[in-house]
Amino acid sequence: MKFFYKEYLKWMMEYGSYKKSLPIDEITFEFYSKNFCDESKTPAYLNLYRTLFTKDPSDWKPFIDKIITIPTLWILASHDPFVPPHMSSVISNKFSNIKIETLEECGHWIPEEQPEACHDVIVKFIKKLNIN
Repeated sequence: MKFFYKEYLKWMMEYGSYKKSLPIDEITFEFYSKNFCDESKTPAYLNLYRTLFTKDPSDWKPFIDKIITIPTLWILASHDPFVPPHMSSVISNKFSNIKIETLEECGHWIPEEQPEACHDVIVKFIKKLNIN
């Protein structure tokens, strides 16, 4: 069973990346896969996605008109096949203070594919908050 999880993780990482190859080196992939393929953890990460898309709409009803007021940074990738930029076109309606940044030539694995650009966007956002 572990082989399946490891192959699935490899496919996910390759398919989700801009270059359609592993966005990390083999040593890092082994570290990721060790945790990803741990069968005791598998239901947790799969259930997150199952719940995200299958949660009963009535459970969300009390929050439908809520606006998130905390300063929020959303970093998108121009070539993310799992969460393409167009999916976030209405996200700003739910936030009163959101900054949306899109990184070009990047897939789903933003910190792995564009670590410097991701870092720069985060640092710039935090500096604007004037937090000491």
